Amino acid sequence: MGWQGSIDLWLSAQGDVGVTARQIVDALSAGGWTTTDPAGPGVSFVPFDGDLGDWRIGDGTRDDALAAVEARQERGLAGGLVVTWQRSGIGGSLLLHGDGHASLSASINPRRLATDTTDFSWYIERLLPALNRANLQVQRIEAADTD
Repeated sequence: MGWQGSIDLWLSAQGDVGVTARQIVDALSAGGWTTTDPAGPGVSFVPFDGDLGDWRIGDGTRDDALAAVEARQERGLAGGLVVTWQRSGIGGSLLLHGDGHASLSASINPRRLATDTTDFSWYIERLLPALNRANLQVQRIEAADTD
């Protein structure tokens, strides 16, 4: 199976303040998501000088990952880190594109429905409350399964 579930979120903050990668990660962390990768003892992320296919697997800290994301965004590039839901081991790659746009690729122990499609409601029910509690409003959501 070559399927991949992906959820794209476009977020805004109250007022005219832009949404930062750190705000998104902080909101998700406070809402039950963790940045510790089940594949390693630490955080997996795209290094600032790599491309989206060059992940450092489980050997960084949350601060390393956020510094790399912010450095990449300063160069107009998306950054990414792995997130999982509490101790479930379910999660994926969170890409932070800048300007409040984030994508979650449901690639770690993905939740599937009996129809062999991604259980998008499971992810959305855990993402939106965390973001809303941090006063980040979802302006748009797109979810798709792709091959």
